[in-house]
Amino acid sequence: MGTHWARQQVKNDELEGALAKTILWIKANRKVSGIIAGIALVIALVGFTAYHNFKVHRNNAWEKLGLAEGIYAAGHKDKAFSQIKDLEAQYSNTPAAGYGLLFAGDVSYSTGDYVTAEAYYRQLEAVNSQTLTPFALNDLALTYEASKACDKAEVEAQKFLDLYPDHFLAPQVHSVLARCYEAQGKMEDAKVAYQKIALEYPNTYFAAWAQDKISPKKGGKEVSSAPKTQKRPRKT
Repeated sequence: MGTHWARQQVKNDELEGALAKTILWIKANRKVSGIIAGIALVIALVGFTAYHNFKVHRNNAWEKLGLAEGIYAAGHKDKAFSQIKDLEAQYSNTPAAGYGLLFAGDVSYSTGDYVTAEAYYRQLEAVNSQTLTPFALNDLALTYEASKACDKAEVEAQKFLDLYPDHFLAPQVHSVLARCYEAQGKMEDAKVAYQKIALEYPNTYFAAWAQDKISPKKGGKEVSSAPKTQKRPRKT
């Protein structure tokens, strides 16, 4: 106990000594210490201002995206796309800009404008976002399939599966591969793809769909294609 107290006392003495030396130095070097304090204050103010501007910048970007979506919902597609272009020009380094590209691509896809959809999804892929790149690749595969370019759809689907095998969109991407194999007459590859979906994603719509493709139910209504189940990632 005595030894512990002695060690603690030595530590206290050292701290008190260091504090006393610091106070004495400040008193002896008031001008220098004032400059240092001033510099620290300037750095703090610059950091706060930068952070505040960053938050305002991001919020403005989200507001612009919301405006674009609202304009489209009101039936003004061209004006909405104009807002998306402005969003890209003014806030290209924000998450909202990526979501804007995804939104524009989805709108184009849903209206059958696959060329424009491809262009937006390519832009989104180039952003290289951990959150949004899987959506870009998935949607590119779907877009190429819809435009009867199954060779390109296969490339994008395989790229997705190599990079994101455990992503929740993976079964949908597998379905693109399976349908494209079948469309091109690659029946053995298609069968393997359907079996993979049925085995790896049990108790899902995709598993039931794939199993029905492998062994169609007699008298039942065969499901011809899997839907585009677009699920938006959380906005951050």
